Amino acid sequence: MVPTVKILDLSKNELNLVWELNKMKGLDLEELWLEGNPLCDTFPDQPTYISAIKDCFPKLLRLDGQELPSPIIIDTDTPCLMKPCKESYKGSDALKNLVLQFLQQYYLIYDSGDRQGLLDAYHDEACFSLAIPFNPEDPAPSSLCEYFKENRNMKKPKEPCASLCVQPLKHTKHNIVGSLCVLPKTQHDLSSFLVDMWFQTETMLCFSVNGVFKEVEGKSQCSVRAFTRTFIATPASNS
Repeated sequence: MVPTVKILDLSKNELNLVWELNKMKGLDLEELWLEGNPLCDTFPDQPTYISAIKDCFPKLLRLDGQELPSPIIIDTDTPCLMKPCKESYKGSDALKNLVLQFLQQYYLIYDSGDRQGLLDAYHDEACFSLAIPFNPEDPAPSSLCEYFKENRNMKKPKEPCASLCVQPLKHTKHNIVGSLCVLPKTQHDLSSFLVDMWFQTETMLCFSVNGVFKEVEGKSQCSVRAFTRTFIATPASNS
């Protein structure tokens, strides 16, 4: 309704997550105020906060009264042929930022308490599996029981516990997000993330992330766990 608005004050509202701003993503805002919203406390530091907001509003010049660096405008309509991974390749920074922005938004939604928002992150025919490095001789595996129900291990498909540890691959985005929704609620430490992009073509990006998270409810509340995730991403019509 207001496509020409340049300055928008949304401070002291009830915006909880940055993805709630996506419905205004088409606005060419130059100044935005968000201070006083819960979403401001979901970022580990100020640069991460600024990066996430500028992803929504790339022409932004001021955020919460703070001057921002001049925006770099990327022509998203121009086809781009991805080259094999080389640190010297001029597009590496753009790809790096793309991957980091994806991970930031993915885990903010994952930790929000409502993981249904992750449906937009998956292809209709996506697949997902979960593997737990579980030692059957461990005397106290109960803290992992919520994860162990989904655990897959192709190496040991005929163990007595096969009914629990060898589940079918999760296929289609609704089955994937449904399985993620039943896992314990978490809070990931974005500052702990170690990210590597290890393969790319013009139609695919493969990258991995290592880090830690804390469970925030249930029997294992406050337990800190390490994780590794591998993502295979393809271009989408709207992203």
